[in-house]
Amino acid sequence: MSNFIGKEMIHCIGDSHVAVFSGLKRMCPKYGIPKWGNHDKLKLFKTYRLGPILAYNLSNKTDLICSIIDKIKEKEDENKFLFHFGEIDCRAHIPRFTNKKDVLIPPVVDECVKRYMDAILVIKDKLEIAPIIFGPVASTKNKNFIGGNYPAVGSILHRNKITKHFNSQLKKMITKREYYCDQIHLSSQLAMPLVKKEMKKLNII
Repeated sequence: MSNFIGKEMIHCIGDSHVAVFSGLKRMCPKYGIPKWGNHDKLKLFKTYRLGPILAYNLSNKTDLICSIIDKIKEKEDENKFLFHFGEIDCRAHIPRFTNKKDVLIPPVVDECVKRYMDAILVIKDKLEIAPIIFGPVASTKNKNFIGGNYPAVGSILHRNKITKHFNSQLKKMITKREYYCDQIHLSSQLAMPLVKKEMKKLNII
């Protein structure tokens, strides 16, 4: 896939929600498998689905992410890098802790966001990039379901309180010169015009 002339490619690294930047109406192939690499349909974006990675544990994946970015920088001079993690934390893991008696949402979410941003800072400083942070989306409308590949814990109201606070904390930790943040609910490619509109406001594209 070729870039627009004079436009920087935006490389989108994250969980399954990076699919919105692929132009596909389905999940992207996982990075590293044989079929990966030719799936993206939107000219400004290239996606890297790393799998069900938690924002809380992103520090365990910094070496992998740095290796991906190094390979990109070897081939292309002008790039931007977008990170999209946190939805799984907000849908399953944080609700599991905060559903317990006397466990409040803010301190649990704040610790998760801190660990996430610490990992991003390691990548930023090591590779001298200006990360774009895309906040996790609102939770599914489905009720509490624990089984399957996409567990959700607690009520949708509880999960979305967590997501709202997660994005609020991201904004507090982000300076506009270094990061960008948005939290549009990306349910399908119908959202893409709005995504591009918001990115243009922030001079991302």
